[in-house]
Amino acid sequence: MKNDDEEPDATGLRHRAERSIAQSAATAPAFAGDTVALLHELQVHQLELEMQNESLRQSQAETEAARQALETLNAQLEERVIARTAELAAARDAAVAASLAKSDFLDRMSHELRTPLNGIMGMAELARRRATDPGQEELLVKALRSGHHLLGLIETLLDLADGEAGRLKLVPAPFPVARSLDEVIGEMAGPAGAAGMTISVEVDPSLPVTLVGDAGRIKQLLRIFIGNAIKFAPPGRITVRARMREDGPSGCLLRLEVADEGVPLAPAQCARLFEPFTQADESLTREHGGAGIGLALSRHLARLMGGEAGVTAGEGVGNVFWADVRLPVAQRP
Repeated sequence: MKNDDEEPDATGLRHRAERSIAQSAATAPAFAGDTVALLHELQVHQLELEMQNESLRQSQAETEAARQALETLNAQLEERVIARTAELAAARDAAVAASLAKSDFLDRMSHELRTPLNGIMGMAELARRRATDPGQEELLVKALRSGHHLLGLIETLLDLADGEAGRLKLVPAPFPVARSLDEVIGEMAGPAGAAGMTISVEVDPSLPVTLVGDAGRIKQLLRIFIGNAIKFAPPGRITVRARMREDGPSGCLLRLEVADEGVPLAPAQCARLFEPFTQADESLTREHGGAGIGLALSRHLARLMGGEAGVTAGEGVGNVFWADVRLPVAQRP
């Protein structure tokens, strides 16, 4: 058997107190009433302690159950996150594969269409040169004009496919900025004049004289913007601007703008206008046709040159199509 000294502290104290009270009661009967009251009080405190201990054990059990439930919930959430991540990765891979397949299809079809079209246009040009009837020559000129338009569309489609597939390449070289703009305006002056429009140019005097970039792609970007204005804006003025937005030791950020005097586009139209195969007017009764690929290509070109493309519209300013391109400086003013 255990001695009282070997019992836990609380229990030993209680037993010693009970023995002391019992001895006091035996030797001093006059205090028996107080002894009984003290014993009763001890019993009450003991019951209270046991109830508190039981409540503590219940709280510990509830805490443990809550912890286990939380761990289970966390495990379930982790499983759901892993499953959802796998689904998103699979959807992304499928979307990338579909985009690559589409780009590859456009690439192949563009090549297949361009080869016979070049042959047709070559034969039409030979026939035009040998034509003796003015009416027949006029028809051949119209056919050649349509062929050139179709060839340009195919070239744009091919570039868009290369851009989406990451195969679009730049050939940088020094080029004079002002002269390149004049060359583009000279090319587009005829179509603009036929549409009752004039083209003016504004070049920032602080812009470097010569930059290093793919002049052909920059001209292509401007032709897209100017052609878009000729096609969709009413007769009036088209303004081509070139200015420097940023200048630094590694180069400058060139801003190219083409502003027209047309009805300002709505914000929703501006937001989707640079998406492939999208036009501002998607209705079946729209006045102008088009494939909606030129502006999408312009954004690819701008991003390929370290910039961005977009459009701003508002009352009094018409529509301003812009592109920022980052180019090294070859010669400063």
